[in-house]
Amino acid sequence: MTKPHPLQNTSFSPQKTRMSASAPTPAQSSVPPNMQTQIIHQEAHLKYSSPLPPSEELNRLREIDPSIPERLMVMVEKEQQNRFENDKRLFELQKEDSNRADEELRINKRNTLLSTVFSFLLVLVFFILLGILIGVYHQFLPAGIFGAGGLVAIVYILIHESKVKKS
Repeated sequence: MTKPHPLQNTSFSPQKTRMSASAPTPAQSSVPPNMQTQIIHQEAHLKYSSPLPPSEELNRLREIDPSIPERLMVMVEKEQQNRFENDKRLFELQKEDSNRADEELRINKRNTLLSTVFSFLLVLVFFILLGILIGVYHQFLPAGIFGAGGLVAIVYILIHESKVKKS
């Protein structure tokens, strides 16, 4: 019979047991004779909370092959080193993403501030020119055309900017 692999869960094969026919119990008398064979199946599942099995299990594995505990230690050390490196890479990637997001936020804030300042200056210059045309030169028609064109331009810019922000 071959030995099971030492790292697999231990399981016991089914065993058949005949029940005694000499003195049937009340429960047996209601069961047909062909159903009086009972199959027992047991499985043992070993669960470890650490990367290595308990020392008793290591000793049993050492009896099977003396190199198994040492190979297990090497595997566990490699796995821990791999996890450490993966966690370190993940942390560095998250840090890069955070830095990139911070930089984009800073650029967006700067662009918004510049846009606001230049819009204010443009509107200020626009109203100064309208005031000069009307107050000094008494040119109502050119001032009206200039004012309507400026108003249309400002409304277009505001609508276009809101569409860009939504997309």
